[in-house]
Amino acid sequence: DGFPGEKPHQAVVTSSKELEDQWKKLFPQKPAKPLPKIDFDQEVAAILSLGTRPHPGYGIEVTRIVRTADAVRIEYRETLPDPEKKYIQVLVHPFVIVRMARPDRKVEFVQIRK
Repeated sequence: DGFPGEKPHQAVVTSSKELEDQWKKLFPQKPAKPLPKIDFDQEVAAILSLGTRPHPGYGIEVTRIVRTADAVRIEYRETLPDPEKKYIQVLVHPFVIVRMARPDRKVEFVQIRK
């Protein structure tokens, strides 16, 4: 529940109510950014958060979505700071939201380390 707090978080959002709840956690300040438009009859939203990082040099990106025999794999990676740059020291909570077709099998989140 501490999302987007200290710990990494992944979720597959399947309804407007779930999206609204997650959105309030992502953007607790008022007014929040507008909700993304998602047709939950056809689509879902995958939300991935890294949790707290010490500065804005960190990020997260989905590298690919792969359908296997028994799952839909969402592969992602954490982007690391450029060692040649200096960053303001402020806590950040990198996250990404991906819209995708409603899956007919379980969804797995796999961090790719490169």
